[in-house]
Amino acid sequence: MTDNIISFEEFRLEKKRAESENDPIMQILKKDLREQEDLVDWYLFHSSFNKYKLFLHSLFYNNHERLKGSNPNAGFIQIFNERQINSISSRTEEALKWLNRRYILIDCKDKTIQGIGVNLSHEKCNSFYDFFKSLQYYLLETNHVLVFKEFSKSKITRNKSDLTRSIIKINDDAHIKGITPLSDIIFIDHASFLQKAWKNIGLYIEVLSTHWVPEKE
Repeated sequence: MTDNIISFEEFRLEKKRAESENDPIMQILKKDLREQEDLVDWYLFHSSFNKYKLFLHSLFYNNHERLKGSNPNAGFIQIFNERQINSISSRTEEALKWLNRRYILIDCKDKTIQGIGVNLSHEKCNSFYDFFKSLQYYLLETNHVLVFKEFSKSKITRNKSDLTRSIIKINDDAHIKGITPLSDIIFIDHASFLQKAWKNIGLYIEVLSTHWVPEKE
C-alpha cells in the first residue's frame, strides 16, 4: 500500500489537471478544429473587422495572463508599401486606446539615436547607453506600450536587426532579474526588414499581416 502513496503536491497537480480537462471550455477547445464552426466564424469575423484589436488584445493577454510576464513576445506589424504607414499607425493607436493602454509612438524614420530619444522623456538621450537606460525605465518600471515606427529606416548606423533584438530582450530576459514587466513592445516596420532580421528576432515576435492598401490610387 505504501507504494501507492503520493506527495500532496503530486495530488494537487493531478487534481488540477483533471479539473482542467473536465472544464467545459477545455472540452470544446480539444475538439477537432473542423468541428468547431462557431469558433472559426468568430475568428473570421474579428480577424476581418477587428484585425488590430484582436491581434493586440491576444498579444497582451498571452504576455500578461498566460505567460505572467515571463518571456513575453513583441508585436511586429508589417508594412508592405509606403501608402499603408499612416493607416497602420492610426489603426494601431485606435486599438491601443480601445484597450486602455498608455503608449508612446516613436517615429524613427530618418532619426538619429538622439532624435529617437526625444520621444522618451525620462532622461536626455545623447548616446546608446542613455537610449537603453530610458528603454529599461519604460519597459521594466511602467506599463507603457512602446511603438517603434519604421525603426529600420532610422539613421542609426549600427546593425538594426541586432538592436531590435536587444530592445525585445529587455522584456524577454526581465524574469532573470526577478522582474515581471507590465509593458509591451510593438514594431510597425517593413516586411523586407522582417525578412532580413528574421533569424535574430523571429523567435521573439508575433506578426500581423496588415490590411490591404493599394500602392497607387
